[in-house]
Amino acid sequence: MADATIRIKGTDMITTRRYYIVKTVLPTLALMAMLASAASAQTDWRERIDEALANVSPRAVLGYFALGQQLAETPGREGLDALLAVWPTIDNSTFKQQIVKAWHFDFPTPYRVRFHPRAFEFFTMALAHDEPEVGDWAMAYLPTYAWRTFENEAEARVWLEEYSNIDAETATIDSMSQWIEAVREADDPTMLINMLGGIGYPFRRNDALKEAARKLDLADTLERAILWPGVTSGAVQSAAYMISELDPEALPRDEVSQFLEEFEKRREAEEAAEQEKQRADLEVRTVGDDDRKRWVLHPPLGDSPPERGRGLLVVLPGGDGSIDFASFVGGAIRSAAGDDYIVVQMIAPPIIEGQDDVVWPCQGLPAERIDFTMEPVVLAAVKAMMNEHAIDPARIWAMGWSSGGTPAYELALMPDSPFAGAFVIMSVFKPDLLSPLDGGRDKSFYILHSPQDFIPMHFPEAAQTSLAAAGAHTALVKYNGGHGWHGDIGRQIRAALEWLEK
Repeated sequence: MADATIRIKGTDMITTRRYYIVKTVLPTLALMAMLASAASAQTDWRERIDEALANVSPRAVLGYFALGQQLAETPGREGLDALLAVWPTIDNSTFKQQIVKAWHFDFPTPYRVRFHPRAFEFFTMALAHDEPEVGDWAMAYLPTYAWRTFENEAEARVWLEEYSNIDAETATIDSMSQWIEAVREADDPTMLINMLGGIGYPFRRNDALKEAARKLDLADTLERAILWPGVTSGAVQSAAYMISELDPEALPRDEVSQFLEEFEKRREAEEAAEQEKQRADLEVRTVGDDDRKRWVLHPPLGDSPPERGRGLLVVLPGGDGSIDFASFVGGAIRSAAGDDYIVVQMIAPPIIEGQDDVVWPCQGLPAERIDFTMEPVVLAAVKAMMNEHAIDPARIWAMGWSSGGTPAYELALMPDSPFAGAFVIMSVFKPDLLSPLDGGRDKSFYILHSPQDFIPMHFPEAAQTSLAAAGAHTALVKYNGGHGWHGDIGRQIRAALEWLEK
């Protein structure tokens, strides 16, 4: 592990922490003390819940969380039974989210996982009422106990049922043991390792769990796991902090930040070298002689096309839309699409460093740096593929994430579009920038979005509602993790294409 010293500007750190304590910790502690005092005088939890719900101030969430702490700390089943009695009648999702958080985390900061003896019965209740805004929070915390991710709430409920008669600490140790064995036996443990990003720091102030992890030799597995190619930064961060708890001689706690910084620098250099190597082998094409109008052909993996013709997936990456996404598109996306798909990756016109401009210029959203939009460039790529290959016109899809989402919508909506629909991930939806939505009639739109994304859920929800009203077939699927690709990416892409092809 890294042998280095961390240097931090103490003044800034102290100022930030003092502000956090004054503005957040102290008010929450005061509320908890007030509630604890009230608990000795009354045990009418329904009344206290109603009082909390009546608070509509911006700081109401502090009261919700404080009440959740009190409920979680009651002896026996008192707190859980109080919640079971009223949970279905509460329509305040923010309140429920804070109660879920309080049953998972023990206050004060830094939070530690509570491992409540009735945690699984509580999470089962939180997932039982078809409330995505609440279920998503429960789903985000469950990997800490399960050492795995869940594709949907149904999978999570099955796991909770399996461990319903086991306390949370014992279940976590069992799950951790299974994860270690699976990683050691897997030919490619990348997805198993990347799951670590959703676990957090389960050993904080928990000696029993820490001792069990040491007996399982978890630190050794983690030290080897983070060296595996393709492991995400989030997984490396979680693993590093766990190693510092379990084996401080290998990685002292005060050196974790420097280790992570050096790890990222090394990874960036390795990825840059690999991208340069892969770029030399790419089949990059241009429209005419204009180097600003480029796209990459990722050939199909299968040798012979199906009788109906190959599918065509036109990908508009997020971020800066550059050629640097070629390894991801030609790897994960092409593999998920399958043998009978041709994948075309569009390359956004270069943006001058420091310039704030549109990544993917379209008719409704032109860019300042160039005198053309991307629609004709994409159409030229589609035409080239249809001339060179037997393409199934019913399976021509636009796929775009983040900055590529708006042009993906537009490609399916524009007049005389050859696209049968679009697969849009983690993006906005702004109809005023698009062709009339009637252009999507009888077409299919699969929308994938995380409720934890900084792009609010009202964008994908509006897309689903508006496009369906215009006669399109729509599906809105949620995933946990926030902005970015999380979970089993291959499965997510295959599920989207299978739905689009129905």
